[in-house]
Amino acid sequence: MNLPSVALVLLAGSLAAQGSHNMVLESKIPLAPCTTGDVCAIGDYMLLARRSQGFAVIDARIPTKPVVKYIHPPGYPISSVRSYGVGDIKADDRYIYATNEGTSTGGVFIFDAKDPMNPKYIATAGSGRGSVHNCWIDPKTKRLYTNNADIFDVSNPANPTLLTHLSIGFTHDVIVLDNRAYYSLWRSGLGIYDVTNPTAVKQLARHTWSGTYCHNMWPSEDRKTLYTTDETSNGHVLIWDISQLPTVKQVGSYQIGQAGGTVHNVYVHGDLLYVTYYKEGIRVLSIKNPHKPVEIAYYDTYPTTANGCFGGIYAGCWGAHPWNLDKVFVSDLDSGGYILRLTAVPNTFTAKATTIKPGNTLEMDMTYNNAATTPLNGFGFAWLTAVNSSPLLFSFLSEAKLLTASQSINHKLKIPIPSGLPNMTLDFTSYSGTFQPLTLSETHKLTVQIKN
Repeated sequence: MNLPSVALVLLAGSLAAQGSHNMVLESKIPLAPCTTGDVCAIGDYMLLARRSQGFAVIDARIPTKPVVKYIHPPGYPISSVRSYGVGDIKADDRYIYATNEGTSTGGVFIFDAKDPMNPKYIATAGSGRGSVHNCWIDPKTKRLYTNNADIFDVSNPANPTLLTHLSIGFTHDVIVLDNRAYYSLWRSGLGIYDVTNPTAVKQLARHTWSGTYCHNMWPSEDRKTLYTTDETSNGHVLIWDISQLPTVKQVGSYQIGQAGGTVHNVYVHGDLLYVTYYKEGIRVLSIKNPHKPVEIAYYDTYPTTANGCFGGIYAGCWGAHPWNLDKVFVSDLDSGGYILRLTAVPNTFTAKATTIKPGNTLEMDMTYNNAATTPLNGFGFAWLTAVNSSPLLFSFLSEAKLLTASQSINHKLKIPIPSGLPNMTLDFTSYSGTFQPLTLSETHKLTVQIKN
C-alpha cells in the first residue's frame, strides 16, 4: 500500500476544484481534447487509451506524482485526431491489449509489459478482421474476446489464435467473468453466454427492452444482478435480476443529471458500482442492496466551461478502473486521465500527549465522520507505521460501526507503553473507510516521542 506524506495528501485535496463529494483528486494527466479513451491498470500502473496517439502508461505508485510515458503501436500516431484509434485498453498481470479502431487492419495490439514503463509490441490478434472498439482478457483461460464476437487463444501472446466467431449480431461491448460472457448488443439488448468451451458456446439468455441502446454491462459479484447502460439521450442505468436464466427481469434503475443526458459505463467492485456518467462525472454507488443503489461519492471531471469535443451527449467522463483499495483511475474524453481517492468516511486522529514516558499510557482519540447523506458501515484503523523511521505495519485498532447520515462517532484508544524502553520515535497513521468492500483512506499521521 502506498503511504503518501501528509503534505502530499493535503496538496491533493487542494486540487479538487471541480464538483465532488467524498472523492478527492490525487493527480491529473492532461491530454488534448478528443484524444482520451478508456482506462485500465496493470499492477500499480495506469493505462490510458489515447485514440489516434496510441496509449499512455502512468507510474502511479506515488499517486500525487505520476510519471507518464507515451506508447505508439505499429502505424501510430494516425492522422485524424478524432479517430477512435486505441479506444479501449485491457491488461492481465503481464500483457497489455489495446484495441485498434483506427486503421483498416483492425485487431488488438498485444504488448509484453514485463517492464510496465517500457512495454514491447509482440503481435496483433485478429489483424485483417476489422476494427475493434472494445475487448476483454480472461487471465484464467488466457482468452481474448472482442466486441466483434471473436474469441482468441492468447496462451502464447506472440501467436494469438482465433478459436471461434459467434454469429450473434452487432455487439458493442463484452466482459467475461467465470466463463460467462456478457455481450452488449446495442439495439438488440443484452446476450449472456456460457463460454466454458469456446468452440461450443451456449446461449443462456437474450433480452431487449423499449428504447434499447445497450452499451455496457456488469454483473454483481454473486452473478445474480446485472447492471446495464443505455447510451442514448436520457439513457441511464437499468438493474436486472439474472438469478434464474434465461429469465431476465428488471428490478430497478438509477438516473441522475439533466434531462437529455446519458450514461456511459458501469464497473462493479465488491459492493460498489462505479458509473461513468459523461457530463455528470464519475458516480460511486453502494449496492449492498443490489436492487436499490445509493450514491455515496462523485467527482465531476467535466466542468461547465468544457467544449465537448465529440458533441451532443458524448462529452465528459468515459471510463473508470478501481485500484489499490481506495483509488480509482478515471478517464475523460475532453481532458485526460484522473487519479481519484474515495473518502467516504473521514476521521480525525489526535493524542493527549505526543511525548510520553515509559510506564505510562498513550491515549489517542479517533473521530469517524460519515459525510454521506445515507448510512454507511464505517470503520477505522490506527497503525504503527514506523519506529525510528524504520517502516513497520502493526494494527492497534480495528473497529466497525454503523454510521447514520452525517453522524460522528468518537473512539478512545489506550496503548500502554512498557517500562524499560529506550528513547524512540513512533509514527502512527490512521485510516478509515467503508467496511464492505474494504475501502481505505489515509487521513492523518501522528508522531509520538518516547523519552525517559
